[in-house]
Amino acid sequence: HTPKIGDAAQAVGDLLRFHGELPGTLRELAILVVARHWRSEYEWFAHARIGLKEGMSEQAVADIKQERCPADATDTERAVYTFSRELLEQHHLDDATYSAVHQLIGTARQPSWYACLVTTDWCR
Repeated sequence: HTPKIGDAAQAVGDLLRFHGELPGTLRELAILVVARHWRSEYEWFAHARIGLKEGMSEQAVADIKQERCPADATDTERAVYTFSRELLEQHHLDDATYSAVHQLIGTARQPSWYACLVTTDWCR
């Protein structure tokens, strides 16, 4: 148990969530994919509501809960969904997935913090 490390990780998360460049819908989509993968009930409960407030549709949230890409996803949302799922399942990105995210939202806006969470079990 190391509270200082936890506090530092929380501070980075807060900076990215509240001051990052990734739009809220994309950020929450990535968080929900991670929460669903790890079966993190708290993260799911908290972020499903935030996702709706950020503009995600109820259907999109329901689809992610069923581990499906949202039927109403834009190309960018689909790319972020695929990015997150590939990291969860393969622990790396295919070149095509990286390129799609890079082209659609750029390097600075990639969901890299959420990628970090994807490859760990912090959300459990």
